[in-house]
Amino acid sequence: MDSRLAEKEMDLEFLVGLRNEKESVRFSNRGLLSPQTIENDYFHTPENHAYVVVEEEKKRIGYLICHAKTERRYYISVALIPEMRGKGYGEFMIREAVRLCIENHGAKEVYTDDVHANNTPSIRSMEKVGFKILSREGPKWEMIYIHDER
Repeated sequence: MDSRLAEKEMDLEFLVGLRNEKESVRFSNRGLLSPQTIENDYFHTPENHAYVVVEEEKKRIGYLICHAKTERRYYISVALIPEMRGKGYGEFMIREAVRLCIENHGAKEVYTDDVHANNTPSIRSMEKVGFKILSREGPKWEMIYIHDER
């Protein structure tokens, strides 16, 4: 997998389109979001860091967001364009999100509370990276990765 990350300050059109894509909305705990909400939440919050994953041919395939919740705990959000799902990119992106949270932002814990119980591929990818399930309440599961600093 020869992908790379590019931090984007204002790639709002791509992010809105992917964030509000049918399957992304279906598995989101917030549903459909307005472009203004996405812009405010993802780009105008100093604690958030938005990255766009770019494939070798410079085609954008998805995004990942690292949201600071506390000094050492980060929340991640990951989404892929539909045609790239099921090809291993999700696991790659989750690994990159964890790496960025730890290396660039000093996170000790990386978590998400937005893993839909019916989204088996995402759950498997998160577990392969090292995430553990904290809560299985309702349709959204909470999962966490704890960085061992040894």
